[in-house]
Amino acid sequence: DTQSHSQRAISCADSKARPTVDEARALLPEFRRLSPVFGPFLAWDTAGWCAQWPVEGEHETPETSAPGAGPILVIGTTGDPATPYEGAQRMADELGKGVGIMVTNK
Repeated sequence: DTQSHSQRAISCADSKARPTVDEARALLPEFRRLSPVFGPFLAWDTAGWCAQWPVEGEHETPETSAPGAGPILVIGTTGDPATPYEGAQRMADELGKGVGIMVTNK
C-alpha cells in the first residue's frame, strides 16, 4: 500500500543509519524480550527497514531543541504501543520550558 511505502521512504530519508541485515537480525532477541508480541516486527521495522535502501539519508538523528520557540504542545497517548507515552514525555523534557503534554486513551 502507498502509506507503508511512503513511510519507509520518509524514515530512510530521515536518517543516515544503515544497519546491515545481520545487525538488524541480531536485535531480534532483545526486541522479542522487551515486547513478545510486537518485538520481532519492531526490530525489523526499526533496524532492518533501511538496511538495503538505495539512497543515503540526509542527516544524523537531529538534536531536539527549540530555543526561542513559543510554547509547544507535545501529544502522547497511552493506548498505542507504536507511539508510547514515554516517548512524548522524553520529547517534552528535551524541548524544555513552555511544553505541555496531552494524554488520550483512544
